[in-house]
Amino acid sequence: MSIDYNTLLGQMINSPYSTPADRERMVELLLSEKERKYVTEEQVIDLINLKLGIKKGSEHGSEEGMNRKYIPPDYLSDFLYEYNQDPVLKYTCHTIDSSDVIEDICRQCQTTNYIFSAHQQLILKHYLDLETKYKYIDFKLKSLIYTYITGLKYNTQEKNKWAGVFDDGWGCENIKEWAQKKPNLVPNPGPNIKHKYQYSGGTLSKKYLSPLNQKRVMGFDGLVLCFKSLFHIKRDNNLEDILSIAEQKIKDEYPYIVFSKEDFHNEIELFTNVLNIKKAYEKIVRLCIDCGVGKKIITSFNYNRQGEKCLVIKDDNSVYGKSIDDTIERLGATTTDIINNQINGTCNLYIEADFPDGNSYLVNLWNGYNRAKKQVDPVGGVKYILEFKKRKS
Repeated sequence: MSIDYNTLLGQMINSPYSTPADRERMVELLLSEKERKYVTEEQVIDLINLKLGIKKGSEHGSEEGMNRKYIPPDYLSDFLYEYNQDPVLKYTCHTIDSSDVIEDICRQCQTTNYIFSAHQQLILKHYLDLETKYKYIDFKLKSLIYTYITGLKYNTQEKNKWAGVFDDGWGCENIKEWAQKKPNLVPNPGPNIKHKYQYSGGTLSKKYLSPLNQKRVMGFDGLVLCFKSLFHIKRDNNLEDILSIAEQKIKDEYPYIVFSKEDFHNEIELFTNVLNIKKAYEKIVRLCIDCGVGKKIITSFNYNRQGEKCLVIKDDNSVYGKSIDDTIERLGATTTDIINNQINGTCNLYIEADFPDGNSYLVNLWNGYNRAKKQVDPVGGVKYILEFKKRKS
């Protein structure tokens, strides 16, 4: 894959967190690596950071509990987009509603009629091929998808639940037994296939509620759509509704909290780890609550000036609880936990806040670069900015 070196150079040297000396050295190094014909952007960036003495996340590595290498979030969006577009994998998160699709699956399985076991093995092969291509994806996410396809833990091959909830999936005994009783039929039919063959699709072994919205999951076709909802934010699986579930849970504990949405665009689509976003949102709101009572939380979902999709959580009319120097030096236990378990590989994290010294700053808490401050106009509170990077392709 070739690199647009001019674009890459611009991104690196225009960072507000690089010094003039950094920029000069970056130009020199980037030009030298261009001549050496490194073919991927990751190789170029990693090598330049190494020569500059900047290890991604290295300034956090010595902090208690911070043990993860920075994972760029655009890897995740690329991975999930390709999963959703793959001619085989896409039907693990969509219903099958065309005879042409079934015929194509049979062709790839080299079978005359549809055979569920052959289809499941074809799905696994395509997934492992895609996973090999995206080696930097968070292990927990890869393990979740692997369990959904096989019913087994990634390493031990023991039976396992995916998303911590579901026993049923493409590799579970229940659906295999159903397929033996219903030969030649796909387990996740759409309306046309259901009508044509007069059946309702695969059954589930028990009742399930979606971990996103607590709604009942109905049938195997409903299960694949529930799986899709965990990775694709769109109008009919919009972020506002998802966050509202977390907000209600918090309001049950803290009735005085006021939640408000401003500049929230539900038409924005995003391939990401939706469960991570929901959990990070809940943790950040609780972090705001811990700073004092009488809170108003204002949330927005829109594009920033660089065209990146951003979820902004504002603790209105508050002041950040640490000095700017302490913020740059140490993250704190709760922020470290959020980065380790939700943010890293899902999105970048910044704060833009009014500080105790009377000034306002933007600080990159987690974006692959050493933390640094940039003075900004008064914020009117504390903003946590979750930035979802564009797909590289």
